[in-house]
Amino acid sequence: AVIFGHSDGGAMGILAAAAHPHVVRGVCACSPTVALDLPMVQAMSSARRAFEHGGLRERLARHHGDKTDAMFWAWYEPWADETAIEWSMAAQVAEVRCPVAALFGQDDEYGWRASARLLVEHAGMPLEVSALPGVGHDPQHRARARVLDALGRVGTAAGIDIKR
Repeated sequence: AVIFGHSDGGAMGILAAAAHPHVVRGVCACSPTVALDLPMVQAMSSARRAFEHGGLRERLARHHGDKTDAMFWAWYEPWADETAIEWSMAAQVAEVRCPVAALFGQDDEYGWRASARLLVEHAGMPLEVSALPGVGHDPQHRARARVLDALGRVGTAAGIDIKR
């Protein structure tokens, strides 16, 4: 498999690659959260405001239905706690051997530098890290062509032809 994931889903793709090296042959991750720093934790207040007053609840409800509130708070609360900066996926990242492309938006409102730095410092796999100017937390929407190109390169490196 070649896994594509966004945000925590990107991190889960990396975890899957570490846990199942004979199954996962590549990962393309947009804004994967593999480490946190204090600015990222503090930025979570903007997610809370967007959820409570900015229409985020309604946008998420299209995908999560009546589980929207539970899903949001289960995601938000651990990341908003300042002790979260002690957490990282360094050990798991070091175990990954398949190609990984990680794309971050330079304008990501939740931050990205801690995760990009951890990937570069602990990678034992073929790694491509991109910081895209003018892009926020959703490169798969705002830089779709760049993301699809990266996904194609990961697939090619894994020996899998990914069609657009």
